[in-house]
Amino acid sequence: WNKYENDQLQLRYLSCFTCDTYKKCPHFSSEPSLVKLSPFLKKIKVCKNSQTSTPDLKSGPIIVGTWVAVVYDGNWFPGLIEEINDDNFKINFMLRNGSRFYWPNIPDVQEVPKGGILCLIKSPPCPISSRYFTIDNLSDINLKMENISCT
Repeated sequence: WNKYENDQLQLRYLSCFTCDTYKKCPHFSSEPSLVKLSPFLKKIKVCKNSQTSTPDLKSGPIIVGTWVAVVYDGNWFPGLIEEINDDNFKINFMLRNGSRFYWPNIPDVQEVPKGGILCLIKSPPCPISSRYFTIDNLSDINLKMENISCT
C-alpha cells in the first residue's frame, strides 16, 4: 500500500522471465506503478431508517483502548485500538466463530482507515468460557452491518 494514500496500491519491479537483461526488455518498466483502488465503504449507503443503539464515530472522541467494529470482507470484526495516526488506527482484532469471538494465537494487528470502522462497541467483550467472548450489543451491530448495504 502507498503510505501517503490509503486507496493506492504500489507495485514493484518484477524481473522478466523471458528476457536476459532488463535494460533491453520490452516488458520492463523503469517507473513504479500505482493503482488507484475504490474503497468498499464509499460504495455503500446507510439506511436512514435504521434504529440501532450502537454509538457512531461522532458520539465521542476515539482514543487508544476504544473497542470498535470494523468492516472486512462483507462481515464485521471487533478490535481494540492500540495506536492512532491521523485518520488511521492500529487495531488488534479478535476472530469470530458465529456469535462468539476469540483472540487468535498469532495477534492480528492491522492498520485501518477511519472509514473502515462501522461503529464503536459500548463495552469490552465479555468472557463466556476460557477462550470465547460475547459482545453485549451484538444484534445492534449485526443490524447496522445489514443496513449498510441498503440503497
